[in-house]
Amino acid sequence: MRTSAAILHALALILTDCSVLKNITVGRLRIVTNKRTYEFPELGTDAVQDDKLRAELRVINDAFWVRLCTMGELGFAEAYMFGDVVCEDLISMFLVSTLGSPLLLILAN
Repeated sequence: MRTSAAILHALALILTDCSVLKNITVGRLRIVTNKRTYEFPELGTDAVQDDKLRAELRVINDAFWVRLCTMGELGFAEAYMFGDVVCEDLISMFLVSTLGSPLLLILAN
């Protein structure tokens, strides 16, 4: 039987492997977890505009993934307020998510 931590880790892998994140075209998004670091778009991708725009999320608690999946933008906000995720530059994170991949906004709603 899988533990809840294993299930949350599997959920993180599914979310970070989705094509929406891989199709970011403006800026870069880095998601750092205790098990792995994800880069979107992947390093070496030439399709990125404004490579200077960078954002980093540090996932402190895997509950972040559940909040994000179940409540979208509100879930992200709650996870941020509860300390489940840390982001030193929220403006850059929102710019990358809105300019870099407008589909992220559609999924969040």
